[in-house]
Amino acid sequence: LIKEFQFNIMSNPKRMSKGMKQKMALVLALMHNPKLLILDEPTTGLDPLMQDEIRNKILDIKSQKKTIIMSSNLYDELDLLCDRVALISQGHIIAIADNNAIKNREEVDYKIEFINRDDYLHFKEENRFEIIRDQEKYSQVTVEIKKADISALFGLLKDIDIKFISQIPYTLETYFNKVLKEKEKKDE
Repeated sequence: LIKEFQFNIMSNPKRMSKGMKQKMALVLALMHNPKLLILDEPTTGLDPLMQDEIRNKILDIKSQKKTIIMSSNLYDELDLLCDRVALISQGHIIAIADNNAIKNREEVDYKIEFINRDDYLHFKEENRFEIIRDQEKYSQVTVEIKKADISALFGLLKDIDIKFISQIPYTLETYFNKVLKEKEKKDE
């Protein structure tokens, strides 16, 4: 572990940088080969290369079927490392997400901008797809559709002049932002 994390054991802890203290804490936490590992923002204060090393080490520990509980504010890190993620707001768990379910959801979101305003209005009037965001100013919509309906969407759009269409990735951050907005509406 000392070699893996490039940790200098001769360093005085009082004079260590935040990153070095983080490495020391990880060496101490991992040296006993624990079955349960609890990590609080394990990559904070580390340079990008060391962050990758720590993440790879966590993935290695995870592959050994050990339990890891970690806190992080980095959605990308949680997405990479965690199977399940709990969203905590004001000290309470308000949602638990299954990362696999988010990555493999049945719906896909597409953002479409129309060249012709009439095509934009006609598309909306068709009411065949759920519009989750409408930006009238730009003649732009974002639709959420079932994966099975992608052909129908592109069939409808094939004879329409569009400026662009792009798939919007649905991420852990997207999911939790949706949960927080719903909570906010409920609290009002």
